[in-house]
Amino acid sequence: MARFTKPKITSKLLRRKVSKVANEDFGTAGKPVNTSHPFYFGFMVTIGALLALTMLQALASASAVFILIIISIFLAAGLNPAVMFFQNRGLNRGASVGAVMASVLLFVAAFIAIAVPPLIDQGNQLLDNAPALIKDLNNNAFINDLNNKYGVIDSLQTKIDSLH
Repeated sequence: MARFTKPKITSKLLRRKVSKVANEDFGTAGKPVNTSHPFYFGFMVTIGALLALTMLQALASASAVFILIIISIFLAAGLNPAVMFFQNRGLNRGASVGAVMASVLLFVAAFIAIAVPPLIDQGNQLLDNAPALIKDLNNNAFINDLNNKYGVIDSLQTKIDSLH
């Protein structure tokens, strides 16, 4: 193991004489600040409020980054057992992460392929049945009273007519 030796410094700065620094007179101390004075209180409150607003603005502008970091921590912690499963089967860490990511993306794609078509069909059925549903709402006494006061059904009817 190498031993540390102190380097030899032959700088002109080290060879010059060190002079004593005279104690300088900074003046006499004035009266202490009256902390109970209203101007002092107002100044300190203003400084504190500005500091708090600055901190809140900084936190608000960085909140998107914090959210992404928190989501990534949860994903990493949640998917680590799956990565360890592939590592225990002989894959290296990079290939294990790739296999887990491919599996997750395949699962999300399968979920979208299964869930979206029925949602679209149900949305289309709702639009097709909307006039009959509005007619049924007109027969309800409570809804009819709301319609007379606020025009709820009339606004729904105009929105549905604009969609067709």
